[in-house]
Amino acid sequence: MPTDYGTTESFVECADVCSKLSVLFDDSDATTLLVAGDFNCDVNSSFCDMFAQFCHDKQLVDSDYTRLTDVFTYCSDNGLRQSWIDHVVCSASLDNLIESMLDMTDIICCDHRPLSVTFGDVISQLSDDMHMLTSNPIQNARYDSSIASSIDINMYQRQLNHHLESVCLPRCLQRGNCCCTDEAHYTMLSDYYIGVITVYSECY
Repeated sequence: MPTDYGTTESFVECADVCSKLSVLFDDSDATTLLVAGDFNCDVNSSFCDMFAQFCHDKQLVDSDYTRLTDVFTYCSDNGLRQSWIDHVVCSASLDNLIESMLDMTDIICCDHRPLSVTFGDVISQLSDDMHMLTSNPIQNARYDSSIASSIDINMYQRQLNHHLESVCLPRCLQRGNCCCTDEAHYTMLSDYYIGVITVYSECY
């Protein structure tokens, strides 16, 4: 994240980074999210409201704020300025699995002190989330073709054309007789329709 210099430029840069993170989250198929690091934001920062809104919009919990008090993660080289600008934010389901969080006072990395987070049974939680996702893929799938690049679209078209070649329209259905009452033809038409829909789903 950009440094807060109290200027319009730094505020705009922060908004830009938050919007990019937001897009990454929206495009992700992940059921739980976690972002940790230097947000360059504390309670006195002009970024504070934007950071809080970002967490609210993405339904993220600021896990360090809810567990630590009176700590600092940044200290200037001369030791005169200290602030709490490093954070751990994550989905509520992950936050519930946090067993401990520590401010590593004995470790200094450049001018920052790291935060340590210990999670509980994350694997079971991720397995449950994955089961929910795969048990109903149509309901949980999210596609947005408006953000696809021309390369992605061309690849999709090639894949679609290739797979559609394997779905053959029965010769008896090519006569175009709308008054046909042959039940066998109805079955063939249904199979053809299912084949086309299956190809579209697989190519996505």
